Amino acid sequence: MFDPFNEYPHDIQVGRIRVVGKYPNKREQFVSDRTIQGFMDTPTTSEMLKYHQMAKDFDRNLYTPYDVGIDVSDVLLYEGNRYQVVGYPIDQGSMHEVNLTRLQVIPNGKG
Repeated sequence: MFDPFNEYPHDIQVGRIRVVGKYPNKREQFVSDRTIQGFMDTPTTSEMLKYHQMAKDFDRNLYTPYDVGIDVSDVLLYEGNRYQVVGYPIDQGSMHEVNLTRLQVIPNGKG
């Protein structure tokens, strides 16, 4: 149920991709290390255009509390989609309260 007072309503799994099996039957498997609370947001068209002009693409904005550690090598799982981190988390307003992390969808079979 929607709670207007919950800033971070989404449960997001943070982990890594592990290759299991042997050729020709090897496959990738997501292994979760922990679950974090965050807010997954769709970027505006102007944000996407600005990044596209810089030859950088991303699909989602993830807002998390400042003390939640997200590394550039982490893989995130949300609603069945895997995301890779694009760049380092950005401290919003330099207030040490909220981080913005840009994410890009990882197509199936691409790590």
